[in-house]
Amino acid sequence: MRKRKNFTRRRRMRSRKIAKSLKGGSHKQSILIILSTNEMYPEFKPQTVTLKKYIEHLSKIYNVDLAGISSKDDFSNYEDTLVFKYKYVNAKAQVSKICDFISENRDKLNYDWYFRTRPEEELLDFDCINFETLPKDAVSARAREYIGPFTGKYSCSVGGEGAYKDIKACFYKTELEKLVLDSNDYVFHKTVVEKGGFAKITQEEKDWEKSTGRNNEDEWFFDNIMVSRNIKKNIIDIELKFTRKSRNQVCYSGGINTV
Repeated sequence: MRKRKNFTRRRRMRSRKIAKSLKGGSHKQSILIILSTNEMYPEFKPQTVTLKKYIEHLSKIYNVDLAGISSKDDFSNYEDTLVFKYKYVNAKAQVSKICDFISENRDKLNYDWYFRTRPEEELLDFDCINFETLPKDAVSARAREYIGPFTGKYSCSVGGEGAYKDIKACFYKTELEKLVLDSNDYVFHKTVVEKGGFAKITQEEKDWEKSTGRNNEDEWFFDNIMVSRNIKKNIIDIELKFTRKSRNQVCYSGGINTV
């Protein structure tokens, strides 16, 4: 398996550039990182160390807080490394979890940006997400399925090194024909929240899930929610490593139209 690259110089250069662009501004932007999962497995403590370093990295420029969402009160598994400002217990599926959290805490949540991730995920480049350039009216993530002209080295959640290498989900066409976003790691601005992008899941939306024959809130369910709520979708590079506990598998972000 490949070793983690050294991005120190690139991080410093990009951080200085962003800091310079924000210099003199009256508002220091804020980010809420949302660590959402079914269970805070102790096996993923090494990934929480990386997340802590990422929070420290972002905190040089932004005000950063951390929220934890789990199906049970097991946040203590990570609290020797991470400091949760919010701890929210919700046993629903992954999309309902975050929609409930945001809807029930709207009066407390006053952040410019939100980044949803999972304990199994480990960022390999702390500067791969440039919040300053992201559209404010869209959800930004890697693609799970894509047919179109976009190119990106780490823009697909499958097809990279490791267990998902042979999954072919992205293809070239001169015009955009299909885009389904990944539902594990994504970024959105408060504008999306204000537009109702993360309102509670309705019964009609749940019925749609059942009509497809799926029994979980996967990428296609998440995609339908965003489309039905008129939220735009944006592809970005997120270079990360994902460890799948149930099968002891490791996989990396894949590219789109890079070959």
